[in-house]
Amino acid sequence: GTQSQAVDGGGIVDAGHQQLGQLPEALITTSYDADVVALVQSADHPQSFFAPQFASVFNKPVIGIITKADQGQDAAALEAARDKLQLAGAHTLFVTSAVTREGIAPLLDYLN
Repeated sequence: GTQSQAVDGGGIVDAGHQQLGQLPEALITTSYDADVVALVQSADHPQSFFAPQFASVFNKPVIGIITKADQGQDAAALEAARDKLQLAGAHTLFVTSAVTREGIAPLLDYLN
């Protein structure tokens, strides 16, 4: 089955790695209380979890977050991750690394 969770205090909705067809409608409904929706794509993962224009189901700004920028990804891998998120409808993109902290400050600034 699919797993999703909502964290009311932080306004975070986490659907894990769910395919669009498996995304529960409750997740989309829960997103109505959010200020922004973030689509996350790992730089080291060749598959996208989002259908083209997936962001159009949300009536909120949709950002894209590319993770694992520290994993020795070449420019082509990062560009592929950007392309996946833009195809899904994310307009503002952040390239991040939890290890080096790259991109974390601009992301937090945007969210605050």
